[in-house]
Amino acid sequence: MQYLVVENNKVSNIIDAPEGFTLEGVELYPQKSPPIGIDWTWNNGNTIPPVYEAPEIPDITLDPKYWWIDVGPFYDRFGVDGIAIAASDNGICKAVQTLTGVRKYIDLKDPKVSQMIDMLIAAQQPAATAFVPGAGPITAAKKAKILNTPTTEAERFIKGM
Repeated sequence: MQYLVVENNKVSNIIDAPEGFTLEGVELYPQKSPPIGIDWTWNNGNTIPPVYEAPEIPDITLDPKYWWIDVGPFYDRFGVDGIAIAASDNGICKAVQTLTGVRKYIDLKDPKVSQMIDMLIAAQQPAATAFVPGAGPITAAKKAKILNTPTTEAERFIKGM
């Protein structure tokens, strides 16, 4: 069973635990349907999804290098799924790690990058695990967010553009 960990009226984590599980000093609530995510506001059972401010978007049509992202920030875009990919023994997860880990940067518009993520989706990887609560599998929506969100200055392989 999945439980929402609520701190200061925000969902801070999602854990897998047996039904009736309690943790002293921690507010736990059963996961709802449709699922609630991390950073959602929790107010007496009423939930509100997070609102993220839109990042400053440069004119990315001028230079394709705006889509070149450092490897670390690329994995940061996967959130907890990135941790699960790194910890996985699954062959597809290992292939993605190998193919991306040897690069100086990741071109988010490179079709090979899209194909690698499609492999994760098709294999339903990374698998959910108790070691990485809330992780996996990658979905088409997660893929779109990872690949279609313009890079920020901090993420970019080439700084100062």
